[in-house]
Amino acid sequence: MNISNFINTTLWSITLCLLQTTNSISQNCKSNSDLLNDAGTYRDAAQTPYGGFVNDFAAAEKKLAVKTLKNLETDIKKVFRIKGGNAHAWYQFNQKDLFETYPHSSYTYKIGFYQHVCVNGKKITTDEFTSDFSITANPSIVPYFDIPAEYASYGSGFDGTPQKTGTARIALLRYLAFDKNNQVEYVNSGEGYYDDDHYDSENQFRDIYRCWYIIPKNKKILLEVSRKEYLESVLEFYECDFNIVSKKYNIQIREANEYMPKYKINGNKAMYQSHLENKQNAEREISNSVMKKEIKKTRIKELLRTQSDEWLKQPAVINPKIRDNRYCDNNSDFEKTGYFTFTEFYIGADGKKVFKWNPEYFKEQTASPAKPLFFKVLFRYKANTPFTLNIKDDFIKNIDFEAIKKILISN
Repeated sequence: MNISNFINTTLWSITLCLLQTTNSISQNCKSNSDLLNDAGTYRDAAQTPYGGFVNDFAAAEKKLAVKTLKNLETDIKKVFRIKGGNAHAWYQFNQKDLFETYPHSSYTYKIGFYQHVCVNGKKITTDEFTSDFSITANPSIVPYFDIPAEYASYGSGFDGTPQKTGTARIALLRYLAFDKNNQVEYVNSGEGYYDDDHYDSENQFRDIYRCWYIIPKNKKILLEVSRKEYLESVLEFYECDFNIVSKKYNIQIREANEYMPKYKINGNKAMYQSHLENKQNAEREISNSVMKKEIKKTRIKELLRTQSDEWLKQPAVINPKIRDNRYCDNNSDFEKTGYFTFTEFYIGADGKKVFKWNPEYFKEQTASPAKPLFFKVLFRYKANTPFTLNIKDDFIKNIDFEAIKKILISN
């Protein structure tokens, strides 16, 4: 080979090598699966500003909350591992909530998991987290019943004793019930977990919520509501219900009494007649409300008077379709006598037990509202998504729940 050919061959070899190297750098992946084993990073909460209702916390409350959150993060970081993405942690301060009638502060340590994905042969990290993990101190549970929507514009009318941080609703509107009856066992025992599958038939990557509750040993945060308690709370609802209906229609009567004489004097017969009809309709509605209330009350008072103490002490179990029927066992009962028309307690296997927050437990710590009384641990992941399944297998299964429980005791 002459020197010219040698040089050309060598230059071509170098050029080819550089092209291959450049290509391997610019196209370092072919699909997301190529990145599943890439080591990920954890950005701790100290690098992210506090979120939520920080200013609602008094100085002492905030200090205790931050201490608790830092202790949680320390324990979690001991077992934390991630592949195929990055993790960002932050502290979230939630609105204060009432447990029965006792206010307690709620706050959350949260981790968002951001997946590495392959785009045009390059690894990038998603801007939104694919799944998340959280531990919440004193988490709220949404009451099973709510104020009927039609009453919203007239004031609630269903509030009980005012508190420093808010108002506790009447007992019936504080009660809890669960979609799956075994969920309350996990809440009250502080042992094991349950999965809440938010299924969407059109989305194979549906969210699954794996939930644990952490509570001190030999404590219960929920108590069963007895039949007697439930019936008495329904009677209380009837009075509030009637008061708000009366308020609504008395406004119409008051307006009619004010304007009818004026329209009579100036001869506006149409407006006079309109107000007269409004007044007559309002009077009928109030009269009907009195009748409906008395019919409903009579049924319940009869049960309270005639049933044995043993019967009244039994747990209250309600129809699983009661919310679909506007808080009645069926819609025809609602059409006859309105909300919470009571016929009987449910006896089917799919009935829902009614619960309330344990008042004695939450009363104990009212002087220190930020003290963690229980934790809710929640991991949201996506079915059939390898990245989030890896988190479940490499990190979640190694969490030391006993260490988390000790934080409750130490504060």
